[in-house]
Amino acid sequence: MDFSTKQSHSFWTSTVEVPSYPTLSESRETDVTIVGGGISGILTAFLAAKAGLSVILLEARDLVSGTTGGTSAKLTAQHHLIYGDLLNKYGIELAKLYYQANKEGLHFIESLVKKYDIDCDFEKMDAYVYAQTKDESNQLEKEAEAYIKLSINGELKKDCPFDWDIDSALVMKDQAQFHPVKFSLAMLKEIKQLGGRIYQNTVVTELKKEGDCIQLTTNSGYTVTCKHTVFATLFPTYDPDSFYADHLQPVTSHLLALRYPQEFPGGMYISVDPAVRSIRHTKESNEEYLLIGGETHKTGDQHSTFDRYQQLAEFAAQKFNASEVCAYWSEHDLVTEDRIPLIGVLTSEEENIYTITGLNKWGLTNAAVGANLICDLITKQENRYEDVFAPNRVQKKADKERQKQASSLQSKAVHLKNNQATTIEIGDQQIGLFKDQKGDIHYLDLTCTHLGCGVHWNDGDQTWDCPCHGSIFSPTGKVVAGPALKDLDSVNPQDL
Repeated sequence: MDFSTKQSHSFWTSTVEVPSYPTLSESRETDVTIVGGGISGILTAFLAAKAGLSVILLEARDLVSGTTGGTSAKLTAQHHLIYGDLLNKYGIELAKLYYQANKEGLHFIESLVKKYDIDCDFEKMDAYVYAQTKDESNQLEKEAEAYIKLSINGELKKDCPFDWDIDSALVMKDQAQFHPVKFSLAMLKEIKQLGGRIYQNTVVTELKKEGDCIQLTTNSGYTVTCKHTVFATLFPTYDPDSFYADHLQPVTSHLLALRYPQEFPGGMYISVDPAVRSIRHTKESNEEYLLIGGETHKTGDQHSTFDRYQQLAEFAAQKFNASEVCAYWSEHDLVTEDRIPLIGVLTSEEENIYTITGLNKWGLTNAAVGANLICDLITKQENRYEDVFAPNRVQKKADKERQKQASSLQSKAVHLKNNQATTIEIGDQQIGLFKDQKGDIHYLDLTCTHLGCGVHWNDGDQTWDCPCHGSIFSPTGKVVAGPALKDLDSVNPQDL
């Protein structure tokens, strides 16, 4: 298929008529403002309204037009291979809480489907991660061990419902899939029934805060004044200290929907290999469709997107004999350094501003987790998952790492002999330490002041030498020979 001849569009948004909502046309006051009209924001608005709070939901574009409209729509706590990693890095308590939170997120959405009789193609379905090589199977074995330790309902198998040539598959039982847009539109109706007000094509351009009062200015010039604000956007558009810019990595995946007039054996699938192949089926207007996703990469890597769609199409043809592509689209996500979302108070200084972000490509169950957690924070209820997802955990880990590095710095300084130097790396910065004849320590930024190369210690001449252009500096950082004209910068170890 020549993808360059057709317009990309999401299967989910093209199979449902999405109603239009008004643009904010007057200034308003409310208890809670949710910024972001995807599933995270919609569920948060619903729960806040259910708790008796007045609610305004603002979406910059059309409702459910972002990641929610582009997801593969798997409702599962099987987030690829995550539990072995969480166990190794953080221990059994945190790993178990993460699993239980997402299991509850799935059940929460299922309960809403049943309670409000939502027609959204909800189906219980086992989820599989499959391996095609022995090395990949070794990864599955480690994850299967984590399943046992965490009492996850699943097992390692030598096959899966498809008659494929695979090496092994890890199943997590009793998961689900659904139509995310149908579900979201039904919840928007419930929000309106509860008195919530919904606006689209309304961009928040500025946030001002006085005491506990928040004022949001929009692109129309009208304002929303509220007690609490939740940023449930893909990226928090309010990031005063650039914390989220520093700790979130944007990634893009690609998906195809293909007609599949064959019997699908059930299950949802994702491969271990780096290219990633995500597979599920759905039915629309009595026709069967196959959804193939993958080719995940850093956003903006300049590789041809058409090539990536073509790779998915070739996979579909080879594995399923499916070639009639009826929709193709891209999905955008943010991933965190520790693979756990950032959900909670946006900054420690502003306790009534919240965020749900960094959902790491598993945004549906995590969205449900986030909505419940945020509403508990707003209504001052306890939530046992608060510390697991709290954004400030990243800063705490960074502080601990800096303390560790500072301790290493002090240790190296103590053990230096007079007229001896050493180098230590703190973050992405190279720090030079030199102990002079009096025993005083000189801390230097080892970035050459000529053109920014890194300088190295010359123990024979007792100088810092630049390998790029030949600048030479004294042990205390003074210019000895150019082309550098400026001394090396001193560093205050207390600032590291």
